[in-house]
Amino acid sequence: MPKSQKPPKLREARLSDHPQIVALAAKFDLHVESYAAWEHLWINNPAYRANQGKLPMGWVLENPAGDVAGYLGNVPLNYEFGGRNLLAATTRAWVVDSPYRSYSPLLLGTYFQQRNVDLFLSTTVNSQSAAAYRIFEGIPVPQGAWDRTLFWITHYRGFVESFLRQRQRRLAGPLSYPLSMGLFVRDRLRGGSWGSESMGTESKGSESPASESPAGQSTEVQPCASFDDRFETFWDEMRRRKSNRLLAVRSQQALAWHFKFALEQ
Repeated sequence: MPKSQKPPKLREARLSDHPQIVALAAKFDLHVESYAAWEHLWINNPAYRANQGKLPMGWVLENPAGDVAGYLGNVPLNYEFGGRNLLAATTRAWVVDSPYRSYSPLLLGTYFQQRNVDLFLSTTVNSQSAAAYRIFEGIPVPQGAWDRTLFWITHYRGFVESFLRQRQRRLAGPLSYPLSMGLFVRDRLRGGSWGSESMGTESKGSESPASESPAGQSTEVQPCASFDDRFETFWDEMRRRKSNRLLAVRSQQALAWHFKFALEQ
C-alpha cells in the first residue's frame, strides 16, 4: 500500500452496508445472500434478539471516500454444555479489498476482543485464513477430518450434475447420467446400506421412499415442509442424553430461523 494512502476507518457494520458488501464480495467471487436473507441472520436470530445491543452485526473497514473496503460478519448462536447456556460468536464473509489487505487482521482482532461472548467459533476457516486464526491462538476442533467433505448421496444424478456445474463443466446435464450410474454401482459394490435410490427419478410431493438402515431395519423417510413439535421433542432428548457435549441449540425455533430461506427454496 502506498505510504500516502490513508488507513481505513474501522466501525460496526450496519444493515444499510449490504449493497457495498455484496459488491466487494463479488470482486473476489464470493457470494452474499439477498438483503432479506442477510437481514434475517440477525433480526430474527434468537441469540441476537436475546442479546440485542451486546453484540454488533460485524465490522467494516471504510476507506477515506466512505466506501466499504473490508467486512467481517459476526453472527451470534446459542450453545449448551453441561446444562449451561453459552453465547457463541461466529464469523462469516471475511473479505477485504486488495489495497487494504494488510488491515485484514484488524477485523479479526476486533472479533476476538468481544467481552460478552462465551465461545468464539468459526466454521468456515479454510487454508487461506487458517494462518490468521492461529495468530489469535485459534485452535481446530480436536476431532474429525475437517479438511474433507463427506456426502450422503440421496439422488445420484442430481449430485453429479451439481458437482459438474460447480466446476463449470460443459454438458453437465447429459454427462450426469453415465457418471451417476458409475457412482451408483460403486456404492453398491462397496455395500452401501442406504440403497433405495432410483436412477433418474426424484421423490416428489408426499412420496416416502423406504430404505434399509445400517441395522437392517426398514426406515421411512417423510418430507417436512416446516419444523413442528417433533423437532422440539428430538432436541429435548438430545440435550438430555448428551449433556456432557458441546451442543449447538437445535430447538424448533432455532431450526426454523436457520433454515427459513432454504425451506422456501
